[in-house]
Amino acid sequence: MDAAASGTQPKFASLAKRFGGVYHSKTMVIRSNDKDGVNGFFSAIDAEMAEVGDLLQRAKEKLSGGVPQPSMALQRLHRNRLATLHEISQQLGSIHSIRELLPRIMDLVIETMKVERGLIMLRNRMTGELEVTVTRNMEAQTLTDASRLSQSIIDDVLGGGQPIITSNAQLDPRLRDRQSVMEYGIKSILCVPIRLRDQVIGTVYIDDRRAASHFDEEDLAFLVCFANFAAIAYENALLLERARGELLHLKREVKRKYAFKNIIGDSAVMRQVFRKVESVLQSDVNVLLEGESGTGKELIARAIHYNSNRRQKLFVPINCGAMPDNLVESELFGHRKGSFTGAVGDKKGLFEMAHQGTIFLDEISNTSLLFQAKLLRILQEGELRRVGDSAQRYVDVRVIAATNKNLRDAVRDGTFREDLYYRINVISIHLAPLREHKEDIPLLMAHFLERHAKKAGRSPPTLSLEARNALMAYDWPGNIRELENTLQKGMILAMGEDIGSDHLELPRSVILRGRSQRLRDARNQFEAEFISQALKESDGNVSETARQLGISRPQLHRLLQKHGLRSKDFRP
Repeated sequence: MDAAASGTQPKFASLAKRFGGVYHSKTMVIRSNDKDGVNGFFSAIDAEMAEVGDLLQRAKEKLSGGVPQPSMALQRLHRNRLATLHEISQQLGSIHSIRELLPRIMDLVIETMKVERGLIMLRNRMTGELEVTVTRNMEAQTLTDASRLSQSIIDDVLGGGQPIITSNAQLDPRLRDRQSVMEYGIKSILCVPIRLRDQVIGTVYIDDRRAASHFDEEDLAFLVCFANFAAIAYENALLLERARGELLHLKREVKRKYAFKNIIGDSAVMRQVFRKVESVLQSDVNVLLEGESGTGKELIARAIHYNSNRRQKLFVPINCGAMPDNLVESELFGHRKGSFTGAVGDKKGLFEMAHQGTIFLDEISNTSLLFQAKLLRILQEGELRRVGDSAQRYVDVRVIAATNKNLRDAVRDGTFREDLYYRINVISIHLAPLREHKEDIPLLMAHFLERHAKKAGRSPPTLSLEARNALMAYDWPGNIRELENTLQKGMILAMGEDIGSDHLELPRSVILRGRSQRLRDARNQFEAEFISQALKESDGNVSETARQLGISRPQLHRLLQKHGLRSKDFRP
């Protein structure tokens, strides 16, 4: 009987010899009268093929990436860890304080990994030194030792930036000489770095005293995921802290900028404005600001908002005259996606943005009757409907309106709705033009020169007497805004020198009036000094002084009153 088998493996040669056959490179021959030998040969071949089949199956699994099905316990472990990572991600999104967040998720890690203790160390943002941020399940008496125990591993992790697993800390050459290792019987240790981009900012350390070789590669991968979450929390805390600092700074700047002390004026006219503004701060009534352009209506509106109980919400200014009628509804009330061509998404209107805050309607006299009708409804009912939407939305806003025209005349002319006029005009504040309170000009000049000099990083320039007189002589049709622009222009043209009248670029007639004012000032100064000298020489005797000056006593009394002089101040 002949039997053939493919292949040239040495195993087949030994089999042929064992069963009385001859093995060639292609053929194996067994004696035909040796039935038992043939049967034994094929039984051996079957065993060998079964072994080869197992090898082939394992090779196939390896090549295809297949792995044996995990046990039910292992599947539960994987599910638990995935659930833990999911919960950590939710905590990360809902808690913004790193001091509150890290202890919570450290508890999740300890519970999931079934370890005894955990420790997180982070660099102090100010000093750069490592500090213990979180400790969990560490007894008070071992806490100091625990951080000291982990220090050598932490140093290695920080230095190399790679995780470290210690199967048995008591036998580890890095730790076996440490007294606390033996004293507390710590066996398994796992420590991973916390990375923020390319920088190691801390470590996560866990240990267990109950068993050696507690941790494996899956534990390492899980703790690395946790360390990544810790890094995200750390960065979020940094960004949030910076944002809060910037917000606090902005709030302080806004409060400083719109404090009443920055509304310059000490005239009777301005004191009346201050009294009215203070009277409306603690209420939510609508306010109408009346006055020519450039009198500071928006500055007053912002001062009202930022000093009221609505200051934590938005101040939303609207230039009513610049808003086309076809955009009124969309801009004021918002729209739904697809409600008209170009509405690619839902949009909040300006009134929704100003909810619980203040909306400033500048130049409201320039609005159309259509605009006024739509505005009236929201002021009356406090409700709006976005374009293309059926739902009513309710808003709580305070309205401060401003006008440079006489709205009463507009109501009589039919260009402004009477019902809207009474809705916005609960309290009216009139801002007088600058020509009616010129006594405030010196204060305004000093304020604007200091402000713009500070922006330029220099000390405030000096105004020549002629320039001052010209500024006082001008009627300022553009009011306070024009005064500020004129002084800013003068600073630029003066190129760091004192500002003269020629740098102001005011009308020539105004410069000449300023010069004549300068002559009168010089004459008055000379006259006051001349009279003072005469009084001094006569020891304050009015009759003797009048005789020396060649004038009558009544004339001298009028001059003394004009220059604010008193004869008794010159008596010995």
